[in-house]
Amino acid sequence: MVVLVIMSLLVAAVIPMMAPATQTRRLREGARILNTMIGTAQAEAVGTNRLSGIWLEKFSVETGQESDRGAVMNVYYCEEPQPFAGFSDNSAVILRSDVEGGPITRVRFILDYPNPNNPELSYHSDPIPPKMLRPGDRIEVAGALFKLIYDPKWPNLLDNDGFFQATMGSSPAELPCSPDPVQFKIWNFNFVLSSQEEDNYVWTYPRPYVIHRLPVKTSTEPIQLPSGIVIDLEGSGDGSDYYGFFHDPLRPFPLDRDGNPIPNDNNDPVIILFAPDGTLSEIYRNAGLDSISKVYPLPLIYSPQGAIHLLVGRRENVNESRSDQSFTENNKANWVNLESMWVSISPQTGRVVTNENAKVSESNYNPLNYDPPLRPIYAPIVFQRLTARQFAESNLSLGGR
Repeated sequence: MVVLVIMSLLVAAVIPMMAPATQTRRLREGARILNTMIGTAQAEAVGTNRLSGIWLEKFSVETGQESDRGAVMNVYYCEEPQPFAGFSDNSAVILRSDVEGGPITRVRFILDYPNPNNPELSYHSDPIPPKMLRPGDRIEVAGALFKLIYDPKWPNLLDNDGFFQATMGSSPAELPCSPDPVQFKIWNFNFVLSSQEEDNYVWTYPRPYVIHRLPVKTSTEPIQLPSGIVIDLEGSGDGSDYYGFFHDPLRPFPLDRDGNPIPNDNNDPVIILFAPDGTLSEIYRNAGLDSISKVYPLPLIYSPQGAIHLLVGRRENVNESRSDQSFTENNKANWVNLESMWVSISPQTGRVVTNENAKVSESNYNPLNYDPPLRPIYAPIVFQRLTARQFAESNLSLGGR
């Protein structure tokens, strides 16, 4: 009996000492798993000769809690579906501008039996299958890309699964449209698209097209990070400025019409895609407040200019920056915790490296270094996040792994 008591006391004393080491191993294992997944996605892109990547599913999708929007526990493989160019050799589109020489405002899917004297009425419709097109899909015509987008002024354009529900090829509804300052908009009856291209005709002659659809999850089961370990999206992001964080509820810019900040706070995934040569191709993400559709938001689709840094940390530390932005031990944020790990991807070569967290010190902190100026609650967070990536940035430059 005495022996059992002694053993119990020893176990009780040793377990707390083992816990930190166990947590550190889990963090390193999580970083290793993520590094391996990224390499596998790159290999898939090379092997299939089309875009493939990883899909970071926010934990809030499973829990329904807004506080879990900055955490990722499950990582999926994803890929771009095969391009679609219609079912017939005669499949084509005609594009319309409201005024000659003005921006494109409509597109119609037709079969190319032309009558140039009256192209608006003389083409047969080319039906597109249901559950085919969604906001964010892009149509390539004569080298120009046009992106399908969703306008909340027309809430009935999407079905319950987030797909457009227009009768393709029928006469378009007379829907008003005004050019966006950044991207022109195109209405396809009930469809809205945007592009940076203009057309010289009120109605163009038929042109072949290719639809590049949004990436979808593959049938492979998701990879789950070790218990208690997550990708912290508040510290993760691309580039080296404060606009590139993948989840940022305290972000002070941009401003809405009333002058209030629009936070980056939503349930939508972050999707990282690789090109067929293995380099970084595109990032899909919603940088706004709310999802615009059940399946996809109106996503940002862009080629990253800087490295992507994914912060692997503890789940309980994801929201710590909101309660303490100090440089003391009281700040439990993952980018301050030296046990956290970074998995980083070079945009030029696709090289993937894993690094430890760099120590964050207040000695070089100056809130006046930011242009435009940042709020006092936000400036130290930006400095800490970017400083914590220093080892990762250096290792990518040196070519380590």
